[in-house]
Amino acid sequence: MTKEELQALSSEFHSTPRERLSQRVKDILDNGNAFIDTHCHIFDNKCTPFGKYIDASSMDTHKSKRVQLKRDINDFFKLLVKESSREILIYYYENFYNINTDILVPLMVDLDKGWVKHPEKGSIKSIGEQIVEIKNIMNDFPIIPFLAVDPHRTKNEKPENDLYANFHKAFTGKNKFFGIKIYPGLGYTPSDDRLDPIYSICNAYDIPVTTHCGTGLIHTRKHFRKTRGKAAFKGKIIPKDYSFYKRNGKRKPFRIIANELNHPDKWEPVLEQYQNLKINFGHYGGKAAWDAYINYPNSETNRVAVINSFAKKYKNRVFADVSTTFTKGHTFQLICDQFNREPIIKDILMYGSDIHVILPFTDFCHQLDSFKKISGKNMELLSVTNPRKFLGI
Repeated sequence: MTKEELQALSSEFHSTPRERLSQRVKDILDNGNAFIDTHCHIFDNKCTPFGKYIDASSMDTHKSKRVQLKRDINDFFKLLVKESSREILIYYYENFYNINTDILVPLMVDLDKGWVKHPEKGSIKSIGEQIVEIKNIMNDFPIIPFLAVDPHRTKNEKPENDLYANFHKAFTGKNKFFGIKIYPGLGYTPSDDRLDPIYSICNAYDIPVTTHCGTGLIHTRKHFRKTRGKAAFKGKIIPKDYSFYKRNGKRKPFRIIANELNHPDKWEPVLEQYQNLKINFGHYGGKAAWDAYINYPNSETNRVAVINSFAKKYKNRVFADVSTTFTKGHTFQLICDQFNREPIIKDILMYGSDIHVILPFTDFCHQLDSFKKISGKNMELLSVTNPRKFLGI
């Protein structure tokens, strides 16, 4: 599907945020006892490039060694061998969450175009297949799914992986998706013009965006020479390509590229161009950015400082979740300690777990209890009020 064809179908994306919710989610919200995790994943082992290298029969070997790593490492390996999003959700709700009160916002992932060097080593399930699977379980679990969006999927793609066709499929018909997930570190800027038709529809119909704004641990592994983008300059939006190479002609390390592409300052032209668009900066810059911000709060380039400045400028449109960051109890305590010094933090902060990713490194139940304890009287604000503002529900 071309961007012109998608634009011609824009009138089909006429639903409101409330209309995109499943009845199960509506019932929990209406009962007034919700807890919302704004950043999690339900991808199974066929949804990422790693699935082809996972042998379920081998997951029980060396179990004693795995237990020595972290208590929840077994939970992680149990998730790795699951072959459907339904199985992942069942596991979450049986072990960590309450299906009658806890709403999850699962973010799809699409690593194939940026991470995988050879197509034959990509994910087993197509993006189109994952959309259908998630739509089929929306009535059984209280979830608000976000579609993975990658501008590299606009050229020479099979229909089941075509970006515009899948965006149309996800947000029309029965059981609609709710928002989109952007991961710039996989080799593109958020202002890539191939995303404009999607942003235009999101802007018109209150479809929110979550972007990765943490470290470059997951990053592009392809030798792009440059990637296209834009910049905001003196009130105007101008084209600006981003080079993957240094002035001496050497390519920048992939993680450095990802860290630069993930920086929130790359979102300024998008926020300027689309005046109704809501953006959640996932991970709120990350632990390292917060450690630096505490010591140098006036830095104009610090990720946290940039997000906060955006929140002040683009009121009620910029939010930030503490996924992964909340597992560092000391860092999360520091964030909460800033509420009085910088009130905007309290206005935009949201709970998010990144549960699928953090299980190997932490005791999740303990961390969730710790979040609730540190949040104290602000827990409802971070886990209900602010998420509902971001989602428009």
